[in-house]
Amino acid sequence: MAVAYALERRARPPAAAASPVPIPGLAFPRIRPLRALRKSTRLLLHPLSLGVIVGVALAGGGWYGNKVTSTDAFCASCHVHPQATSSWKKSPHYDNDSGVYVHCVQCHLPPGGLAYLGAKIRLGVRDAWTTYFGDPESIDWEARGQLEHAKGYITKSSCVGCHQNLFPISLSEEGDDAHLHYDQHSAELRCINCHLGSGHESHQESKRKKRAFATAEASEAKEAYTEAAHPDAFEDFRETIPGTSVAFDLVAVPGGEFTIGSPPSEPYRDDDEGPQRRVQVSRFWMGRCEVSWDEYLAFYMATRSEGRSDTRALSKTPEGVDAITGATPPYGDPSQGWG
Repeated sequence: MAVAYALERRARPPAAAASPVPIPGLAFPRIRPLRALRKSTRLLLHPLSLGVIVGVALAGGGWYGNKVTSTDAFCASCHVHPQATSSWKKSPHYDNDSGVYVHCVQCHLPPGGLAYLGAKIRLGVRDAWTTYFGDPESIDWEARGQLEHAKGYITKSSCVGCHQNLFPISLSEEGDDAHLHYDQHSAELRCINCHLGSGHESHQESKRKKRAFATAEASEAKEAYTEAAHPDAFEDFRETIPGTSVAFDLVAVPGGEFTIGSPPSEPYRDDDEGPQRRVQVSRFWMGRCEVSWDEYLAFYMATRSEGRSDTRALSKTPEGVDAITGATPPYGDPSQGWG
């Protein structure tokens, strides 16, 4: 029986391979590798595609190149100044309580944009030329450290980009005076007028060289009044502010009476416009012109401590007094140059 079964299997024809059952609406595309390769090549060689590829490559290379050339180590590799790095590490921009490092490009280049790229190319070419083709030994570094030369290497926008608040709570009164003077003469002054050595001088050397620019005008040959005016009669006179060279004219305004309110018969009259009554005004003096900028500065200098909000001002508050107010540093010249 087993022999008969084996002969039957041997004689049985092999089963045909099962053909796939077609699915209505589904068709598989024929893949032609050579044609797909030719299409991809034509797409890559298209001018628009080539422009995108080249643009991305240039942008990536530019970003990486800018990153590499913006490090302090790269800057030092072209610096011919013998103590550029060592003096920077002694300065407040490196050795400070906050532990923040202010890097080369943050001071010597504008904050960003086309101005940043232009300044970087200009200074980079100059440093590289001096390093490889110039004569560093002949450079007068003392003269190069003066204000007029430093203006070409330090931008004001870089300073105020970091130091945006010129009147922080921790600022000393001397700093208040200096920053107020700078704020009113920012068109003529730069931050390095006072802080020339902040990037490459020690704390002690910087303090020795600083000047109190807020008192620059007071140091000029101007007569300072010793006392206020004392008018003997009710008439126009010139008032003076002691300790300053500021004076202003006052006009005598005689007293009198006038009627306040409107009569009930006035058209479109509101109820809060009456009743009418007579008001008497005593005589007084009034400034001939608006308060000048110099007058306000004298007022600010005399009352600035009351306008501060730090602990030094609060410690002076008498017992039982909730708060003391006073003049605060102005953020611009309200006169707009008109007087």
